[in-house]
Amino acid sequence: MELKNKFQDNIINLPTDKTELNADTLNLIQGIFDVSEVNGNNKTTKQSKRYLFLKNTVPYIITSVLFLIFNLPKVDSIIEGVFRQSNFIYTLLIKTMIFILSLYILLNIVTKRSYQKE
Repeated sequence: MELKNKFQDNIINLPTDKTELNADTLNLIQGIFDVSEVNGNNKTTKQSKRYLFLKNTVPYIITSVLFLIFNLPKVDSIIEGVFRQSNFIYTLLIKTMIFILSLYILLNIVTKRSYQKE
């Protein structure tokens, strides 16, 4: 007596249809699984791999550049001149708030542009 067949569906016996997948479903499947070929369409090329690599590293690059900019002594002097605060804690808090706000804005601009291209 096999208990396997009573409690599990055999994948070969599941009902399927022969309809083609639409673009949204293809993108979803390729996003979840590392699939290079769906419905016979080979989507993985060297150029698309480079694009995906750059697309995934852009937030880290933006964060690094902003971090470098906000650690410049000139930025400290500008913030101290504008806000009239020479206390290190206040300067750090102001720089942190400006950093978070600019990072949020830049990342939203980049993600909007990348989704418009796709």
